Amino acid sequence: MNSSVIFQQIKSIFKRNETKHFISYYIFTILSALVSIYTISYLTKALDPESYGMIGIFLGIVFFVPALLSFSANNLQAINVVDFKEDEYKTFRNEFISFIICLLGLYLIIGAGVYLLLPDYGFVIITSLVYGWLQLMSSIHSTELIQHSRPVQFGIVNFLSIFLAFLISLLFIAVFKLDWKGRIIAMILSESIIVILRFWVFSNIGREFKFLFNPGTVKGFILYGWPLMMSVVAGWIINQSDRFILLQFYSLKEVGIYAAASGISSVITTFNQTMLKVVSPLVYRNLSKRTGRSFIIKLNMLYAIVILSLSTIGSVFIKYAWPYILGASYEPSLPIIYLLCFAQSFFGIYMTLGIVVDYFKQNKLKTMIIWICAVVSIITTLLLIPVLGMYAPAVGTLLSFFTLSVITYFNGIRILNENNVT
Repeated sequence: MNSSVIFQQIKSIFKRNETKHFISYYIFTILSALVSIYTISYLTKALDPESYGMIGIFLGIVFFVPALLSFSANNLQAINVVDFKEDEYKTFRNEFISFIICLLGLYLIIGAGVYLLLPDYGFVIITSLVYGWLQLMSSIHSTELIQHSRPVQFGIVNFLSIFLAFLISLLFIAVFKLDWKGRIIAMILSESIIVILRFWVFSNIGREFKFLFNPGTVKGFILYGWPLMMSVVAGWIINQSDRFILLQFYSLKEVGIYAAASGISSVITTFNQTMLKVVSPLVYRNLSKRTGRSFIIKLNMLYAIVILSLSTIGSVFIKYAWPYILGASYEPSLPIIYLLCFAQSFFGIYMTLGIVVDYFKQNKLKTMIIWICAVVSIITTLLLIPVLGMYAPAVGTLLSFFTLSVITYFNGIRILNENNVT
């Protein structure tokens, strides 16, 4: 094959919409990752580990809130954008937002009661509900951008959210001396601005919203979501319980060190999420036609190579560059960063075939798999804490995500076979 033919093939690849979307998503992913790392760098130098520990507790609660407020029915949106006609989808969206608003009111009442029982953590509990709700609202607009293949607008809004949160955090912590509470308030304020822009400037979601309470639809949300809610609990155990286990065995200092490490490793999470945004619309369209089998299998293998390589490079970089990124008191976080980077890599590998499980609504299967991995995580952590100390939860997370990727691979292939996907 001569060079001109190769050049023409490369040129044709770059002209494809999928390639343009991939490049657009990842350009903004890299920009957002840089801002995120710089934010963590600033916070670890401005806040002591105990203060960062409170942010870690806040984020540990926030992880669960969007699923709690949507009853884990948000996966339906991505599917219905593809399957429904425009008017049907808008009705669904209004019913879904109305459902979320009702649940928010209920949980705020419960949160106020918890505030009275646990006054030391009352601020964190109430703010986590508000911030989780804002994240859920943002995700409604983000899902539409992803499914309608608008990577540039998605990237701009997402980057603006992260950058605005950093600027307001800088103002509140450096100028107003609000400590860790300043960071949380900044996150809520910035996300509030972004939601307003998303609903009334970048889309018509806000203007087209009408409160619709349909008991039949609510029942549908609950029936669809209850198995997933169980998987979210298991997911929380795998992803966030480590902070609360450390709080039980140690102190906020260790929680803060662990939370900072988790923040650094979340760069890999961002790449995983971007990969999912790029490929899920294409995979959903193919699966609706019962095609795309070879693409999904090749995607799984290729992404495994890419993300594991990225984690290796990132870990080597952090090993030598940490004094410029983290505050001196956060040096013990380095082994945790390495372990969590590879853990998140295996979670990304799981996602490539998790798309298949989600599309065919194998919710009970997904719940069972994630609970197996949650048990692996908890048992590993508790057994290793006497030996590895605060590093044990990271080992538990790595082992659980590896298990998750392996089990989902074999079940994903089985589901493709059962549905005659070619």
